[in-house]
Amino acid sequence: MLVKDPEPAVRNRRPYAVVAGLVVSFSFFTLLGVTIISALGLPDDILRYVGLGLLVLIGLG
Repeated sequence: MLVKDPEPAVRNRRPYAVVAGLVVSFSFFTLLGVTIISALGLPDDILRYVGLGLLVLIGLG
């Protein structure tokens, strides 16, 4: 017995949904970080260094 593919139209949109989720989450966390840094009065470069530090930690992991 063959099982039909669950709605091909939904499967075709899945990659776009994943990319949209990544874009939205990246934008949200970037804006949140900028807002927090502005509210605390820290220099703008600190966001870059924190991001690089996180990338290094993820790379080491």
